[in-house]
Amino acid sequence: MASVYGQDPIAFLALEEDDFRLMNLIIAERARIDEERDRGRMDYLAGKTAALTAQAITRWLGKNLPKMRR
Repeated sequence: MASVYGQDPIAFLALEEDDFRLMNLIIAERARIDEERDRGRMDYLAGKTAALTAQAITRWLGKNLPKMRR
């Protein structure tokens, strides 16, 4: 886990107990922030996709509905 966040795993294991706790808190907080960022990105993309889909459906109906009524 430490190496994922750019920490040297050997140096990480050599930390004093208090430093080790602090590093674990920092790594956990960074993982939480990364997760929030990813969730926000997915929500943004889902919203954009839904908006574009609704727009495409509306455009298609506008073009094809008058043709269907004939």
